[in-house]
This record gives sequence, C-alpha cells and structure tokens, in this order.
Amino acid sequence: MILKLHVKNFAIIDDITLEFNNGMTVLTGQTGAGKSLIIDSISLLLGKRSDTDMIRYGEEKAIIEGYFDLNKEIKAFLANNDIEDNEVLHIYRDISKNKSTVKINGQNVSIQLLKSLGNILGDVHVQNDTFRLFTKENYISLIDPIDNDDYTKIYNNYQLNYYKYLDSYKKYDSILKTSKTAQGKLEYYEFAYKEISENDFHENEDNELIEKADRKSVV
Repeated sequence: MILKLHVKNFAIIDDITLEFNNGMTVLTGQTGAGKSLIIDSISLLLGKRSDTDMIRYGEEKAIIEGYFDLNKEIKAFLANNDIEDNEVLHIYRDISKNKSTVKINGQNVSIQLLKSLGNILGDVHVQNDTFRLFTKENYISLIDPIDNDDYTKIYNNYQLNYYKYLDSYKKYDSILKTSKTAQGKLEYYEFAYKEISENDFHENEDNELIEKADRKSVV
C-alpha cells in the first residue's frame, strides 16, 4: 500500500504531498483539477516511461516520490537485487531535461528494475484496462494469501519439487534423444551390412574392377 506521495514541478502541479490511510481513497474534483496527474505520478513510481513534456513550465526537472508498505515479497525482491531494506519502501524519480534519475531506497536503479518492482507493488487501471490480469508474473500474487506461513511452506515445497521434476525431465529427455540417435545409427549400420553381404564382395575385387575398366577404356 502507498503511504505517502510527493510531487513537485509535474505538469500543472507545483508542490504537493498526499498521505494515504488504510482503506479506500477517492480523488474527486472538477475536470482539469489534476486528478489524472496523481494517477500518472503513481504510474511513474511503478515503472512507466517518463517524458520531459511532463516538467512544469519554466522548471528544469520534476520530482515524484512515493513511500510504500513492505511485505515479504517486496523484501525478497530487495534482497535479490542487493537493495537496502528500510522500514518503508522509498521510490524516487526525477524527470530532467538533462539526465533523469530512478532510485529505490536511495540506490540508483534502472527503469527496467523499477518496472519489475512495480509489478509487485500494484497496477494502474483505466477503462477497459486489464493489463495486470494478462501478466503471468502476477498470477500467483493475485490469488495467494498475504504473509501466511502455512501457505508459504506449501508453496515453497511445491516449487522445490517442481524444479526437481524439471531437472529429472531434462535428464530423461537427454537420454531419450541419445537413445534415438544410437538406434538410428544401429539401423544404418545393419542396412549397410546387409547391402555389403548380399553383394558377396571378395578380396582384391576392387583391383579387378579397375583393371576391367582400364581394358574397356583402351578398346
């Protein structure tokens, strides 16, 4: 869950800070008040590509910061990517006319890494938009219980056995391919042996054939 959002010099936004509480948050206001800019700001924190046109007129850069709750999945992501684990998750982005910056907990990261984290944090939906439902990396997170130790134990055991199965199947497939190759060679050698045996070749027959050919060429 997002805890706080700070936006500065973004489109028509000068400098605002929003804090979010548990439960549902509704943004209301007349057309043009800037509701969609809040959504766009959150989208940038989830890995959306930025554009320098988003910078407020007369400014050099826009700044978007977000603070999020931590859970086991996010902590695992941070650990796997060697990012420091703080009490909350802090994402910082600035959009600059020179060089833009992306940081997670104070550490510079790529936009691709932020997008991977964004897939865990949440998703932004607009009308007729079901992007997250069609992203296979999100399937488990949509249905699994949050911070359930019994579930985690069963799921980890399943993953371990699944990887063992894949390893065993890979070995089986390799043996099967080797066996088919060996069988093909055996059938070829048996065919070649049969052909040679039926022709009843004898020693020095090749020399005799060469001599016959020479005589015919002389004649």
